[in-house]
Amino acid sequence: MGQITRCLDFDGNGRFISELITDVGIIEEGDYEVLGDKLIIIYDLEDNTEYVKKDYEMFNIKKNEGWSFEKYYEISTGVKIGERLKREFIILKNKTEKLKLKNLATKKRITLYKNFS
Repeated sequence: MGQITRCLDFDGNGRFISELITDVGIIEEGDYEVLGDKLIIIYDLEDNTEYVKKDYEMFNIKKNEGWSFEKYYEISTGVKIGERLKREFIILKNKTEKLKLKNLATKKRITLYKNFS
């Protein structure tokens, strides 16, 4: 696997596009809000029900773990069915080419680059 670069592009109207550039590109979209030095990102709803259901059935989760499909979905994806993923960050540095953030939940620091695509 090659180098990983995470790019983020804000449209100025509350929408963003995020690109994770590796050997394959992953694109995510959603809404954002800036409150002082806090950045709140809410990803668009992704319906992973079909993929999670295949795993749930293939690994016989109900019998082996005793979990409902809804619980397994939440454990697998990090969100409940029908909810959008929300992440909150503190803005550490905001430069023209880069944005340095600290995730409030995990305390990890990340650097995002301006999209050039």
